[in-house]
Amino acid sequence: MKSIFAFLILSILYSCDYPKYYFDAPVLCEGKIQMHYDREKYFIGEVNRILSKSQPSDFRYYFKTFLIEDGNDYMLVNFRNDDVCMDVKMRVEKLGKLEGMKRTNGTSYPNELHELEWTTRLNTGLLEVYYKDIHDIID
Repeated sequence: MKSIFAFLILSILYSCDYPKYYFDAPVLCEGKIQMHYDREKYFIGEVNRILSKSQPSDFRYYFKTFLIEDGNDYMLVNFRNDDVCMDVKMRVEKLGKLEGMKRTNGTSYPNELHELEWTTRLNTGLLEVYYKDIHDIID
């Protein structure tokens, strides 16, 4: 009987679609190159240089806020890895899974954005980051 119960518990846990890093401690910004969007030492050229050599799996992501500029939706996200902690303004063309989160500007939603997918495009000569998708948001 105990083995059946254990099997059921393990089956339930295995069948859950937990994202990568879900049970890991958050990445801290201490001791890293830091570029925060609202500070003087934010260099968009350096952010673009890093992103042009990167892919989504290189970082973990932490929500900061939503912005609206020139009628476009943006999400400000902190990208973190072992070397860098930088804010990135990401254009959101289709909210999809982010719709409820935007409505409350992230209030009562998890801080970490698991398995965030993004791409970069040149827009009038400037590199711009575009939101593609995210793992289901887990409350």
